[in-house]
Amino acid sequence: MDRYVNLFTDFGFKKVFGEEPNKDLLISFLNTLLPARHQIAELEFSRNEWQGVSVLAGTFQELFHAAGLTAFKPQERDAYQASLKYYRDLKNVIDTAYGDGLIEGREEGREEGREEGCEEGREEGLALGLQKGESLALQKLLRKRFGEIPDKLMAKINDGTVLELERWLERVFDAKEIGAVFEAD
Repeated sequence: MDRYVNLFTDFGFKKVFGEEPNKDLLISFLNTLLPARHQIAELEFSRNEWQGVSVLAGTFQELFHAAGLTAFKPQERDAYQASLKYYRDLKNVIDTAYGDGLIEGREEGREEGREEGCEEGREEGLALGLQKGESLALQKLLRKRFGEIPDKLMAKINDGTVLELERWLERVFDAKEIGAVFEAD
């Protein structure tokens, strides 16, 4: 059995801060939280919990003394245990839902990332393949028409964009010499 009351439970909270003998703890804690112009000198407990004030207390020594379970009557101890079970159940539900949400979010993010990556990879692959094909076609035509291709022009061909390669391919048939294919650029 626990030695202290869990103040996160409704019962524990009300037991420590909702009873007349612990009024000084409540006043002390409230005054710690409130600005100087709103300090509380006295408060009165009401039987209706919606009208009463229930917040965390001040001095820890007094708090632990007031929260001791050994001072509970059997009926109060049962009510506290039921309240504690309810609190733990709610906390577990929230923690589980949060964890499930994180897992689901990660999985969705990975899947979207894979799909985007595949699509981008396909597009890049197609563009690279097209550029490589145009480059090889241009090299083949230049060799057939003019013979060996100088290293400087080979570098230009290998670095050329698809649009440049297409333009050079069109010029191969009309050019009188290999340099004329690249002259307008």
